[in-house]
Amino acid sequence: MQIDRLKEMIEESENIVALTGSPLLEECGYPYVRYAEAIYDIESKYGYSPDELFSLSMYNYRPELFFRYYREEVLHEKLTPSETFYALAELERRGKVKTIITRSIYGLCTMAGCQNVIELRGSVLKNICPHCGRQYPVEYMMKSQKVPICEDCFTTIRPGIILAGEMMDNRLVTQAADAISQADMVLVLGTNLKSDLTAQLIQYYRKKKLVLIKKEEHYLDRYADYCINDYPKNILPQVIQ
Repeated sequence: MQIDRLKEMIEESENIVALTGSPLLEECGYPYVRYAEAIYDIESKYGYSPDELFSLSMYNYRPELFFRYYREEVLHEKLTPSETFYALAELERRGKVKTIITRSIYGLCTMAGCQNVIELRGSVLKNICPHCGRQYPVEYMMKSQKVPICEDCFTTIRPGIILAGEMMDNRLVTQAADAISQADMVLVLGTNLKSDLTAQLIQYYRKKKLVLIKKEEHYLDRYADYCINDYPKNILPQVIQ
């Protein structure tokens, strides 16, 4: 019954915007660690907090430590898109999903074949030399020894992501807000209405098809027009069958 109703809502829509939350990483094989535990483990291993290690200051002044942390803790070589992302890509091909917005840095939507993705915090798949502009794949960053250097001009390569303490690109935020304001349906996947992603953007939505698909119940679920409490990978693929 839930799947049938969701199919109807999607079929009736022509401009769906999907918000993909960071908890979807768990679907893709990324190990879940509670934030407090992660901070303790990281500080014990590296001598600094995650925010200090993943900062522009560390990148500029202690690049060897920055990239050691980046390779060992941030990048994840076995991370692949779950069924959720492939279902989104299919809904995009069918002309239903027009925009996908995410704060995740892992490029999972792109890997699954999605085209119109707004990555508010950038992507580990995009790495660039800040001097000459040459781009490098994530594999180059993972295989580099100590500090990844541009092969053309020998400048330290910059990961294409927002580092701790940096502001998000206001043009991307505006683009995301515009997409939400024009949507006839918003599909929130893997997160709740209190997360940074939804709290920042859902205020721009004015229509009556706000749909949540996520495992855990939340007290703000009552503000959605429709809510399914299950892993999105168990639900969304059924919609495209």
